[in-house]
Amino acid sequence: MSTKVWLEVTGGTLRAIWRYNGKPEKLSLDLPNDKLGRVIAERRIAEIRADLISGHYDNTKLKYKPRHGKNGTEVSASVLFEKYAKHRSKERELSHSSQVRLKNIASKLREVLGDTISERVDEVAARKLVEAWSESASPRTIKERLFDLKACGEWAKAWRVTAPLSSAPGEG
Repeated sequence: MSTKVWLEVTGGTLRAIWRYNGKPEKLSLDLPNDKLGRVIAERRIAEIRADLISGHYDNTKLKYKPRHGKNGTEVSASVLFEKYAKHRSKERELSHSSQVRLKNIASKLREVLGDTISERVDEVAARKLVEAWSESASPRTIKERLFDLKACGEWAKAWRVTAPLSSAPGEG
């Protein structure tokens, strides 16, 4: 498999070009053709090249050009969880209490973590969330909520919604 990835200037911006499964692939990087733009672009094409070599190429290309915002690939932890809850509701009939539970988790994520991007939720943020829950919930309830967060992360990874939520304390 060819691992040649190169840059092309188009309309003053940079795009990456390579071949995958014998077909030409292009990705507009939305970077200006200047020194900084080229440095950032070189990192992206190095990642594409490494993934082609290692067999971990993302043919959706989302990994190489994350989108921001509510419909993007980089979303806040609370928005990601809301997407997960909506998916769960559509996928199967959820009891009213399950719907309320998922809504409350999303609300607490928004309250404690604000607009923190899901990929940036680290152990410190997770401990802060557990601490907030500890004020009003039993250890069993907290464990169930952490299970829901872990399921959300696995769903996001499987469906390439975004990078998964970082592991919560005590979760593997």
